[in-house]
Amino acid sequence: MKNFILYTLLFSTGSLILFSCSNSTDTDSSSEERDTTYITSNPNGDMEVTKIMTTAIWSTEYDTIKNDFRLVKNREVNADTLSPKTIIAGINNAWDSVKLQFNKLSQDTVYVSIPQSNYLTQRMGSSGPQEYLASATFNLTELKGIKYVNYSFDEGSHLTPGTYSRNLFSSYGQVKK
Repeated sequence: MKNFILYTLLFSTGSLILFSCSNSTDTDSSSEERDTTYITSNPNGDMEVTKIMTTAIWSTEYDTIKNDFRLVKNREVNADTLSPKTIIAGINNAWDSVKLQFNKLSQDTVYVSIPQSNYLTQRMGSSGPQEYLASATFNLTELKGIKYVNYSFDEGSHLTPGTYSRNLFSSYGQVKK
């Protein structure tokens, strides 16, 4: 059997957690297969299913030929299946030291905040914050109808809050894996 799926059901405080594992040796398997699905019951007793991305849709990597960073699309996604919560979970998994929070959606803009922004704005150097913003912006603009991301955080020496779009990162090359 090429793929073995093990489902573990864990009942804890009204939550059901579903884990999926694979023993496949294929290296090109979809990242979506490695995502985690949580099934919880809300206060009304209704079941809610939340899929948490363990890999961001977009990430950055260093291009040794151009001596610059580029954006890499790690996987294709259906925009109809995305939510701010799932995308932010993927971003937060990719960037351990910076935690993004969803605030709201309004027309073509998603509003997010970074409550503990000191690491991002003061300790990641000058290119680290730009990489983060490029990656986060590209991930969040995968949401259907979203063209802009408004970031709220304390300004630092290397980064200013505001509204960003993919166009602001046009100097980064873009590739698909």
